[in-house]
Amino acid sequence: MGWGTGHGPAGRGRPTWSSEEWSRAAALCAAQFPAVGLWAFILASSADDYGAYGGALGIACLLVTAPVVVPCLGLVHATLHIMPTAVLARLRPPHWRGPEWIWHLAASVSLGAGAAVAARTWWGAPLADTTAWLTGIGVLPVLGLAYLRGRRWERGIWRRSAGASVVLAVLTGLAGLALIDDYTPPRLSAGQLAGSWRGAEGAVLTLRPDGTAEASRMPVSSGAIGEGTACDGLGTWALVRAGQDDRYRDGVLVHLDGDCGQESDWTIGGTEQDPELFVFLGDPDAGDLRILTRD
Repeated sequence: MGWGTGHGPAGRGRPTWSSEEWSRAAALCAAQFPAVGLWAFILASSADDYGAYGGALGIACLLVTAPVVVPCLGLVHATLHIMPTAVLARLRPPHWRGPEWIWHLAASVSLGAGAAVAARTWWGAPLADTTAWLTGIGVLPVLGLAYLRGRRWERGIWRRSAGASVVLAVLTGLAGLALIDDYTPPRLSAGQLAGSWRGAEGAVLTLRPDGTAEASRMPVSSGAIGEGTACDGLGTWALVRAGQDDRYRDGVLVHLDGDCGQESDWTIGGTEQDPELFVFLGDPDAGDLRILTRD
């Protein structure tokens, strides 16, 4: 694969890579990032946006900054993921037979899976989705490097990368239009909402069928004691349909007795199978999003 620091033949097991190989890997990584970003946007459009409207602006910013941001992402990805795993594949024991690209792919997938586990442990990222993303973005560069071995594409590799990124983005957009549906929030009955809901920092909200509510460390969206304050106590709740009180989506209005005061207005989100209640404490575009999920 052109290992070593120069352009000559490299010995087996050398723990470095050539600038030529690194440039190829960076170009291959960069080619996929517009499609990856577009697919992430398509998936987000079919999920709950929690009432924050920044998608169109985000796409516009991506298009403007893409000529600078995408090559930088490619360089970072190649340096931290693709080339280190290529070295690991090169350093495998001599009795481990098989094409080198298979070992490179296995090392790349293993590193992506390990990073997903770390993200789950440290930041609570969803394991399945994170694993799919972090392992998937290593497949194309690894296969591309295997294909380019022995070919002299160095002068035009970045130009070809730009062309490939456009093609991949168009195909991704067409696939998204065909496969992804727009998000529709669930319409739940009062009976379906009854039960316990949990959130971050130990927040628990219990909605009883008789219209009473009990809260533990639940943040309130308004009140005399300050927005976002964690409250404990008893109160009442009611289902409010879209269109009532200028609501744009169904929600749950919770009123806690005592010092918490006033009402906390939660919006229904998620899906019918996995419903959520959410509220923004502050500006909907920059506030603190709090989510409660079914216990």
